[in-house]
Amino acid sequence: MAITPALLNRIALAIAYLMVVNGLVLVLYVFDKQSAQRKGLRISENTFHLLTLMGGTLGAILGQKLFRHKTRKSSFQTVFRIIVAAQIFALFVAIFLVAIALGNQSGQDKNFFDRPVRSNLESSFEY
Repeated sequence: MAITPALLNRIALAIAYLMVVNGLVLVLYVFDKQSAQRKGLRISENTFHLLTLMGGTLGAILGQKLFRHKTRKSSFQTVFRIIVAAQIFALFVAIFLVAIALGNQSGQDKNFFDRPVRSNLESSFEY
C-alpha cells in the first residue's frame, strides 16, 4: 500500500471531518449543560448518541469530563459505553485488515499470522 496524494487527501478529509464532528459535540455538551441549568431547550440523548456514533467520541468524552454533564445518568452512560466499545472493536478490526492487506502486497506467501512462532529459548540453542 503506497502513500499516494489521493490517500493523503482522504486522510486529511477524515481528520477534518473528525475535528468538525468532535467540535460540534463539545459545543452541544456546553449548550445542553447551560440549558439544563436554566431549564431551557435541551438536546436529546439520541442526538448525542448519534453524533458519538458518527465519530464524535472524543468531543463527547471531553464534554462529559470538563462540564460534568451526562455523567450520572446510568442509561445514557450504558449506551455511550456500548458505542465506544463498538468503535474500539471496529478500529482493531480495521487495523487487522490493513495488516493483512499490507502482508499480501509485500509478495510473501504467508501472512504475518501464519508464520511459525519461535521462542527466544529455541533461538538461543542455534549454532
